[in-house]
Amino acid sequence: LSPPLSPTSPLPSLGRRGVLPLVAAFAPSPAILPRQRTNMIIYALYIINKSGGLIYQQDFHPDAPKMSLNEHLRLGSTFDGLYTITSNLSPVRPAGGGIETLVTNSFRIECFHSATGLKFFATADKQQQGLGAALRGIYTIYTDYVLKNPFYELDQPIRCELFTQSLKSFLSNSKE
Repeated sequence: LSPPLSPTSPLPSLGRRGVLPLVAAFAPSPAILPRQRTNMIIYALYIINKSGGLIYQQDFHPDAPKMSLNEHLRLGSTFDGLYTITSNLSPVRPAGGGIETLVTNSFRIECFHSATGLKFFATADKQQQGLGAALRGIYTIYTDYVLKNPFYELDQPIRCELFTQSLKSFLSNSKE
């Protein structure tokens, strides 16, 4: 028999007839996770739900600014507002996407907007390339470890240790 599921376990996949097999093992497909072989310097990752609420934030680099939870919430909702404004200002109709990349003198912000309305944005070194592919890989990890978790409720804060561990592993593999 398979071990019992815990709140942090990913959901096993369904069998051919839509029934869970007695023994199920789950691992994300390595073929769909992009593997950058550059010095990936991501300072922080933010995930915003379709309502504009921050559901996940994690610092991945010691140079990431130290902020309180309220500051992270304010930053996430401000980015969502700016994303919406820029998508409405787009001369392409129907409205094109919002902010995809924003480069400053000291860092860059890159955003991936999923088909379901989630926004994944990361702050990184200003010279960082390939951040879009990394954000799509992070989205794949999100679908594997968060959406398939039977204890996760959509649009709620993400509290899944396997997701965080997989993100750290993915980003450390990207650095090699």
